[in-house]
Amino acid sequence: MQFMKFLIFNYFLIFLANVCIAQDQRLFEINEVVIRDKTLVKIIDDFSEEKMISDSLYRSGLGYLIISGVNLTKDAPEGSRQSFYLNIDYFDFDGGSKLPISYGYTSKGRPILIYTSNISEVDTLNRYKDSNNFKKVVEPYLPPIIEISDLMDPNKKVKARASYRIQMHGGLYLFKMVDNTYKAIKPVYIFKK
Repeated sequence: MQFMKFLIFNYFLIFLANVCIAQDQRLFEINEVVIRDKTLVKIIDDFSEEKMISDSLYRSGLGYLIISGVNLTKDAPEGSRQSFYLNIDYFDFDGGSKLPISYGYTSKGRPILIYTSNISEVDTLNRYKDSNNFKKVVEPYLPPIIEISDLMDPNKKVKARASYRIQMHGGLYLFKMVDNTYKAIKPVYIFKK
């Protein structure tokens, strides 16, 4: 009897967790914003221009920018009050990827997905309660969906992105200082043998 109660309780918890996750993805409010902080906008635009030169996939029109908040550490420049990480990304949101809090656009029209609420100088333009409406914003910047043969059943076709790319390096750490200026630092990666 105890085992049966245990099973029923676990099934209930799994069901409840799945409902919450599905509801979170569907009802999550994503705001379209304009960043008013001119210095931050310039840093983002300069970073995007640099990637147009150094990254062929980004130059071809694919990819979007991401800004996420990072915790200040002892390595942060003295006088830092906030820190962010800026990079490009190519990932779609079909596999349950985390949705941003808000998004905006660079001066050239490339989407910027914002994963932090610490950027306070923004004006909200639109609110999307349905993540599918937001996904339509990013879709033109993702590799096209193609049909390929299933590995297990070559007669069966499945849909997949033409290419997947995960951007792990090449970003920029931004530190907002107490005097409202920014310090931008490119991370240095040290690989030990």
